[in-house]
Amino acid sequence: MLMLCFSYHVLYWHSIFGFNNNNFLLAKKTEQEKNSEASCMVDPLVLLCHALTFWLQGCISVSMTLHQTSFCFICSHLASGEKEGDELRRNSDVLEILRATQFPRICRRAGQRIPEKIIDHDRVIWLGDLNYRISLSYEDTKKLLTENNWDALFQKDQLNTERDSGRVFRDWSEEKIYFAPTYKYTFNSDSYSGETATSKKKRRTPAWCDRILWHGDGIAQSSYFRGESKFSDHRPVCGSFTVEVYLLDGKSKRRTSNTNIRIGAEELLPTSKNKVTKGAGTKTTK
Repeated sequence: MLMLCFSYHVLYWHSIFGFNNNNFLLAKKTEQEKNSEASCMVDPLVLLCHALTFWLQGCISVSMTLHQTSFCFICSHLASGEKEGDELRRNSDVLEILRATQFPRICRRAGQRIPEKIIDHDRVIWLGDLNYRISLSYEDTKKLLTENNWDALFQKDQLNTERDSGRVFRDWSEEKIYFAPTYKYTFNSDSYSGETATSKKKRRTPAWCDRILWHGDGIAQSSYFRGESKFSDHRPVCGSFTVEVYLLDGKSKRRTSNTNIRIGAEELLPTSKNKVTKGAGTKTTK
């Protein structure tokens, strides 16, 4: 779950990739538009809630501009399956999302570039059930899980392998994983489904299906962890980021950098005494 830690009014458009090209438009006029530095602010939480309502594979993309910096958030559910070669279908999904996603220019502002493609944005965060599996047998995976040998497991992680080969998510980044695989759990349980399944057909090899990646300069991930909610056969994955945002110097019309912006899963972070400065556009932590 991602949250933008500043107050704003929203004007957003989102497209659900993979669902008959349906488009949705919700708009709200800004009460103090002339004083606002944001040309098109969006709430990723709303889009993630929409994503949870769909059980089929697909993608929701969000484009926004904060001051002089463009952001894109992608929440996707890629092709499932743990048979050999299924990772190539997931690669194809990623490439098609990058190719086909086109943002309409509904948030025009004089002198400001509005990206039309995902990769054209200054900062991009991609999250969701990417469905990449671990290329090991169930027995070998369980053995390494018992040993908490994450490094050995990660060497067989399909997303890691496909990225290293340059076949998908080239030039994207992901923080190192220090948590157990997030899939597949028995409902309302701490047991992987293979431990309780009565048939091998229903058994699934544990895997890091749920991931967060990012693209662009001026962005750094400060935490990456899994939650322990048991309402699904997945465990949720959370992250927080520190990003640089360009501000327009009113006198020289030059862009200057400001890093006092945080994006994160604040209610799940293991921190305390977080204070948000309302209306200031920044977040301070004591």
